[in-house]
Parts: sequence; C-alpha cells; structure tokens
Amino acid sequence: MQTEKEKEVKIVSHLSPRLASYWRREINTFPDEIRLTLNTPLITLCGGKVTMHDIDVKYDDISFVLRSLCASSMYAHSDTICDGYVTTAEGFRAGIAGRATVKDGRISSVTSVTSIVIRVPRRFPGAAHELCEYLVSGGFSKSIIICAPPSGGKTTALRELAAEITQMPYMIPTALVDTRCEMASRLQKSTLCTLSAYPRSKGVEIAVRTLSPRLVITDEASTDDDISALMYALSSGVAFAASAHGTSESVRKTELYKRLSGFGRVALCDVEKKDGGFGFAIKEDLE
Repeated sequence: MQTEKEKEVKIVSHLSPRLASYWRREINTFPDEIRLTLNTPLITLCGGKVTMHDIDVKYDDISFVLRSLCASSMYAHSDTICDGYVTTAEGFRAGIAGRATVKDGRISSVTSVTSIVIRVPRRFPGAAHELCEYLVSGGFSKSIIICAPPSGGKTTALRELAAEITQMPYMIPTALVDTRCEMASRLQKSTLCTLSAYPRSKGVEIAVRTLSPRLVITDEASTDDDISALMYALSSGVAFAASAHGTSESVRKTELYKRLSGFGRVALCDVEKKDGGFGFAIKEDLE
C-alpha cells in the first residue's frame, strides 16, 4: 500500500515545474483534490475545506499536466478524454474540461483544455467492514447501491469493499468491473478478478458468465445497459455492489432502483463520512 508521502511525490511529479516548486515551498497538507483552471489560482480541497493558493494556473501548466497524466500519449487516452477524464497508471483520476468537437451527436475530440481536477484516492482499510458483514450475513441474497454526492466516498467505499471481502476471513470470489481503472490500483488480489477498462455493462455480463463470482462490484451504474447487466447478474444468482449519485431518498425514485429492486433484494446505502473513515446507513425495502 502506498504511503501518503509516496502518493504526494507521484502527484507532484505530474505538476509543471513552476507549480511543483510552489507546492514544495508552500503546501504542507496533502489534499483530497487539486483543481487547475486556466488563469485562476491553484485550488486544493482537503476534508471539505477549499484553499485558494497565491499562484495562478497558466496555459503551459495545463499543457504540462495533461501530457504528464497521459504519459505523453494523448491519442492513447482520447476515448476517456472525450468521456471527461484521464486515469493514470497509479490510479489517480483527473477530470478534464475543454472545447468539445461533436459529430453525429457524439463527442469526437476535446481540445483547448481549460480545467483539470485531480482526485487523490485514499485507502481506509476496514472502512467497508459493515458492508462485508451485511452481504455475507444475507448469504449474498442481498445487493447494495451505495449513494452519495460527487466526491462523497462512493468509489472509496467500493474499493475498500473489494479489498476486504476478497481477503481472510471472507475470501469471497468477487469480480471488480473497473471501467475507469481507478479502483483496483494496488489492491491485494486474492479472490478478486478485475476487469479493467471494460464498458460497465459488458464487464458485468462477462464476469457473470465466465468468472463464477458470488459478488460483482462496479461504480456509478446509470445507463439502461448498466441496469440490464445488473438485472442479468441478479437473475443469475449473483449479488452486486454498485454506486449512484445522490441520497437513498433520491436514488429510490430512479429507474435504476425501481427496475433492480423488482428483480431481487436491493438495499440503498448512504455514505456517512467520519473522522478517519466511513459509516453507512443501510436501508432495505424502500417503497
């Protein structure tokens, strides 16, 4: 597992020399998020606190960071850039905003990038213990949708679930569909099979058909194809843990919950951030 210092070194290595020099002099707290927007101050977020720093982000900074995040191969990352993000080899995900070129209703390219938001993944070993116990105690007859707003801890909760439930004492055969290649980085893989960069729906289908999991984990299910794939898992006797933007109150009104709950027992789980970790409010049989 990477230490916070090792993560900081890797993150700073993606910054332009000018921003990296400022960071080493002025920034003492390792943040949860780094926000770079052209011609505005560098911004960091840590524990919900926003800090605006005394250095503006310039065009050369944006260009350097984007090239670094893409390992100097923009073409290799062109598809994910069109989807609004880049994931590095270390598992850092960066949101990308710029000028889109649209062809036949689809984004074909993004140029003139003006904003990059780097999210720093953190490990919280043991944070998903409550979720493990919930799934195991029900004999995997129950599935869960983790609910939280953006940056609310959904991906972290799923990552810790994948880490814990595939180790002793559980050792549950699990498939992780890591569409954005951000959850599986440096997890100890025991009974965990990871499908990296697979389209979510196809990854879930392949996992159920070929990997014999008792649990499928995937992030941010939302499309009709995603829902159909999770319904296929349920009808095949495989439980899932997925996530959705919002609260349990808002998610229970969506097609995602309505369609899935009709296929099997699906609980909604609100993330409750606490000092040093997470708590969960699990709600079943919502009508």
